[in-house]
Amino acid sequence: MLINNDVFNFTQAGDDSLINLAIFSWCMMKILHIITNLGMGGAEMMLYKLLRQVGATPLDTAVVSLRDNGSVGRLIEGLGVPVLTLGVSSPIRAPQALAELRSIARRFQPDVIQGWMYHSNLAATMVRNVLGRDARALWNVRQSLESLSTEHVTSRGVILANAALSRGPACVIYNSETAARQHQRYGFKPHREEVIPNGFDCNEFTPSVDARATTRARLGIPDEVPLIGLVGRNNPQKDPHNFIRAARRVAAQRCDARFVIAGRGMDSDPDLIRAIAEAGLAERFTVLGEWREMPGLYNSLDVFVLSSSHREAFPNVVGEAMACGLPCVVTDVGDSRIVVGDAGRVVPRQNDAVLADAITGILALAHGERASIARLARKRVVDHYSLDAITRRYVSLYEEVLGLPCEQEVA
Repeated sequence: MLINNDVFNFTQAGDDSLINLAIFSWCMMKILHIITNLGMGGAEMMLYKLLRQVGATPLDTAVVSLRDNGSVGRLIEGLGVPVLTLGVSSPIRAPQALAELRSIARRFQPDVIQGWMYHSNLAATMVRNVLGRDARALWNVRQSLESLSTEHVTSRGVILANAALSRGPACVIYNSETAARQHQRYGFKPHREEVIPNGFDCNEFTPSVDARATTRARLGIPDEVPLIGLVGRNNPQKDPHNFIRAARRVAAQRCDARFVIAGRGMDSDPDLIRAIAEAGLAERFTVLGEWREMPGLYNSLDVFVLSSSHREAFPNVVGEAMACGLPCVVTDVGDSRIVVGDAGRVVPRQNDAVLADAITGILALAHGERASIARLARKRVVDHYSLDAITRRYVSLYEEVLGLPCEQEVA
């Protein structure tokens, strides 16, 4: 691992749009974020959005990836935040990586060590124990936990280790109420816990007629054609095959409907492509890989679908789609029911018949009714899950665990 001697000596100019967060500028904190990897994913993107949002404040920040860099890591580097990688690809590498992580922490001398996900939570606690100063370790749990049996055997051990050590961090952060309850059942007993949901940039994710037209032109889909879509990386927990089965039912009722699946690895999965062909939908499906212009993709849709079967806590894609004014049909996983509220439809998991009925039900609504749902969906995100409000909660929590005066006390 190569570490530049000046890697922590950086300044970052804040964007004018973030100046409202300058109220925190009196309070200097050094925060070391430790995350398992920096490829595209919900936790990784939430870290990036948080760092981007606090760009106008003097938070001295560094990020360590236990594994390698990735697309989100490069976005973080673009903010001027140093990103260090430890290259852990197997347990054999772990002892040396931990020694390197301790060295980084001693040089950086953070006030807060924020872990992101199970492995990094443990790393944050280990670093806190060797720093020899009044730092605070915080954990961030980013998934639901219905059953250990659905986890990989090695992940089970890491989760149980988290539970055993859960009284160590100053606070355990969950991104959903469901995740908090489920982890409590598996022995998580922190001194303090907070539920801080995911936040969304409602200026970036916003309804746009122009974005709809541009994206549909790229996809070759006329504006009047109903388009139903699913977004997510290729992972069994996303259950794209349930979506395909539901699409077959929808197609039988709506001969004009088209479908799109987008996400890392979706376009290169032969089983997925074969399932679409066997459903007789090859001419009506568009399968994309990782798509960069997500606001445009959401705006191109008429209905957004989350078909996940498990492990979801707070699906980012649902909040993004709702912020774009999109009616959502979601399976009842994690906090999806809470997020959607009355601005969409919630259906049982792994039930393609009910999922299809919910999709066709929304498509059958009059234009005015669909528009009303779309406005309500966006309002829910703006009112409850704005990135500005969620960032304030993180910063306030850091101030509290360090015993610093918070914004309200200063005011």
